[in-house]
Amino acid sequence: MSHPDTLLGMSTPPDEPGTGPERIGDAQRAAVLDLVDRAYVEGFLDSGEHETRRAGVTGSKAVAELHAQVADLPPQFHWVPAHHPVPPSNRGMAVMSVVLGVVSIPMFLCLGTGAAVGGLAVFAGTRALRQDSSRPTAIAGIVLGAVGVVLGLGFLALLVFSSDQTTVRTR
Repeated sequence: MSHPDTLLGMSTPPDEPGTGPERIGDAQRAAVLDLVDRAYVEGFLDSGEHETRRAGVTGSKAVAELHAQVADLPPQFHWVPAHHPVPPSNRGMAVMSVVLGVVSIPMFLCLGTGAAVGGLAVFAGTRALRQDSSRPTAIAGIVLGAVGVVLGLGFLALLVFSSDQTTVRTR
């Protein structure tokens, strides 16, 4: 039976798990190094072959290169790459706090609206910290929001006190 991709005009089937050009990282190298070390300890590799395979593993950049280091060993030493999806970023709340904080600063001139927007920025930033999202971004949002709150309340206080003094002078 033909592979479905060859029916679509592709000349070679896609890579099977463990044989592809997909890049690997330190965790995958460490897993295969452990397998090679165990194979050596259990007598499946001599010292020269052990060192050669360790060098091959540490120099590997792709799944296929790692797989080749243990492919001829008994099944208990075979490495099957696990595909772990990258967790989605949870930075939305932190970014929102920065945006609200930045917006709150010029809005202090709008009769204290900056204080309300700054308060929302502080709230969003503290929620982002609790959700363990991007800590520096959340802190920046909290600081910018606090500046917006202080400026907004300060501007309101200035308006209230200056209007009180204006009415006192006219009497």
